[in-house]
Amino acid sequence: MKTQNFNIWHGINMRKVIEEFSKLSVDKMSQEMSDVTFMYKDTVVPKTHYKRYLDEIVEEHLDEAIKLSLLDVYVKGIKRIIDDSPKMFFQALLCVDKKVNPCNMRPIELRALDNCYDKFINNGNKNYSDTEIAKLFDEIIKSTSPKISKIIITTEEL
Repeated sequence: MKTQNFNIWHGINMRKVIEEFSKLSVDKMSQEMSDVTFMYKDTVVPKTHYKRYLDEIVEEHLDEAIKLSLLDVYVKGIKRIIDDSPKMFFQALLCVDKKVNPCNMRPIELRALDNCYDKFINNGNKNYSDTEIAKLFDEIIKSTSPKISKIIITTEEL
């Protein structure tokens, strides 16, 4: 894709330009950016300058995508465990929190696990996470949602 075909300065739909640009390889994006920069007062910025930064951005996004995929695997696995046995899931979480090894558990610890689960159920708890942490999560979502929606609206107006 040559810069003259890109020609963002002569009324081509920006959304289409962005879509086309996003499909380019990092190397071609770097060249396009270098070419567009040159169009401003013959400013020469080598494509390697842009490539270095684009490579970092791509790597960060790949890392994030991998983390989200792994998180998805964990969430699905945990949901299966909860469906299988909510009590065992609760007790496993408590064992992790209290650093209790189920293989070496004393009878009093087993009783404590059972009693804690009974109290959890009898109190009508439906969430396994700490209520303060869950509240914090909700507060963060509420406080940033308007900012995020502004960003989405702004970019959609392109």
